[in-house]
Amino acid sequence: QRPKLESAALSRGYAICYPQGVADPKGKNSWNVGYPSQEGMKTDDVAFMLHLSKHLCKKYGLGRDNVFLGGSSNGGEMCYIMAYSHPKAFAAIASMAGLQMGWTLEKLHPKGSVPFMEVHATADKTSRWEGDPTNQYGWGVYLGVPAAVSNIVSMNKCIRYGKKLCEPCFEGGPQYIEHLYDLGTGGTEVVFYEVIGSSHRTAFKDVNAQDKMLDFFSRLNIRYFKLDSMQLTSALAYRRNRQM
Repeated sequence: QRPKLESAALSRGYAICYPQGVADPKGKNSWNVGYPSQEGMKTDDVAFMLHLSKHLCKKYGLGRDNVFLGGSSNGGEMCYIMAYSHPKAFAAIASMAGLQMGWTLEKLHPKGSVPFMEVHATADKTSRWEGDPTNQYGWGVYLGVPAAVSNIVSMNKCIRYGKKLCEPCFEGGPQYIEHLYDLGTGGTEVVFYEVIGSSHRTAFKDVNAQDKMLDFFSRLNIRYFKLDSMQLTSALAYRRNRQM
């Protein structure tokens, strides 16, 4: 999906940064989010994300309101972890097929608010909609998607809710439900796209998620900067790297 994401980003004046996770004990590059397969990993990817954000802000003259975080699958898990541990590090966060790992309930506690978006397929067999409370599928214990989104909504203290059934983005595509929670702390909102019957691999393209993510980011009151004749509004940290 990189070409579509990059095209959508450039058309809106965004710059993109693709960070790279390090190899886990099995040799697969990934973000250290606490999977059983990552046992023994010492990599602090939260610290890395914070360092990267500060580096981009310093290099390009950006403030926090110009830096956004997005991630898919394993990168989506990082989105939840960053939202809970350092919500003020990014202006908004978007997860695609991400999960809230069970360990975060005990070890991470809300420290603020941050606009958040989730795109998830109801028939996802990798990042399962219903969650995995017993680690049956090997990724570790994680919450069901509605519960994970509900926790983000509670963190942001959103008090208004609305939803609408959306028609397919293309002929033969799935319908999807847009859930909108808003009037949260400081005007924060949470948007949740429930892609009906879609899969882990197809949900992103089924709803043109790159456009929805960037439009979500762009609704914020952001400042514009000039850099080498290119209008730069953000540095977007985005990564899709779970092996399926």
